[in-house]
Amino acid sequence: MNYLCIDIGTGSIKAVEKSADGRILRWGMLEKTDGPLQSSIQPLDEALAIHYLKTLVAEMHTESQDAVVSLPAFEVFTAIAPAVDPQYIPMSPNTFKLEAFPVNNKSFFLVAVPKEIIAKYKRIIRYSGLNLVRLELESVAVARVFADLKEPVLVMDVGRRSTAFTLVEKGMVNFLSHTDFALASNARNVIINKARVLANQRGAKKIVLAPKFAVVNGLYRVSQ
Repeated sequence: MNYLCIDIGTGSIKAVEKSADGRILRWGMLEKTDGPLQSSIQPLDEALAIHYLKTLVAEMHTESQDAVVSLPAFEVFTAIAPAVDPQYIPMSPNTFKLEAFPVNNKSFFLVAVPKEIIAKYKRIIRYSGLNLVRLELESVAVARVFADLKEPVLVMDVGRRSTAFTLVEKGMVNFLSHTDFALASNARNVIINKARVLANQRGAKKIVLAPKFAVVNGLYRVSQ
């Protein structure tokens, strides 16, 4: 059974279709050149996202309607906590869905996705003629690519309007931060300097760019 993996970024929408045996069947990207699709201060325009996604899927001639969708770092709240407890998230517990990923024997990486964000992505996928299988934070997906590395690395995912910094150790997220300095701001030196500071603070041995393809739920997506 084929699956679609979709990344709605700050400046483009990317999609990959994979077969059940892991082969990449087709992929595509549609860019918005006259402004951002979304950012940390500009909410995603649902109607525009639906139009772009429907256009992209039609041009790709996809066979599957099942979609795994990545979430940008600025859409969620995260924390490193000693227990899986909503008290570590600065939001009312009834306003978000909580996921937890073990970091080590003593702590967890908590991801809180606001319910209004979940509802928005459900509408976008449904009105694009697709079935939402899973929403996943993109940094968690990127981290799995580095599961075989023994030493911690700081991964930079540089997008059009936002850059995410993810500290990864043995395929797990140990720290996540983001900034609005990105490609569109011509702030290459600012991004690199921030990455160096974070790497020194967090004990990362390497700084790497997010790979072109990142695994999402065992599938692939085109990364920013």
